[in-house]
Amino acid sequence: MVRDDAVITFTDTFYSMLFEQNKEICMAFQQAQLNVECSFNLTEANIFKLLLREDVGVDADVHGPIGGAQDRTMRSSGPSKTAAGKLHVCSTFGPF
Repeated sequence: MVRDDAVITFTDTFYSMLFEQNKEICMAFQQAQLNVECSFNLTEANIFKLLLREDVGVDADVHGPIGGAQDRTMRSSGPSKTAAGKLHVCSTFGPF
């Protein structure tokens, strides 16, 4: 179970990076995950997963119950490649 203060730290960092500093989604996610790791520990940081559209596929039910397709679609940050081995290209969310 994830700590409430770790979720607050992740969320605060992620949205600050995304909307205030205009970082790409992947970069904002990685920075938020790193901030949780530094503030708490690696186990807490690895609870947060990034869902890439390329990993989901067209047949996946991404709007279904939580965890419905989790084994196929959830992955941690790391090398920017999709599950199929293709290079993931992240884009900036915005402008705002």
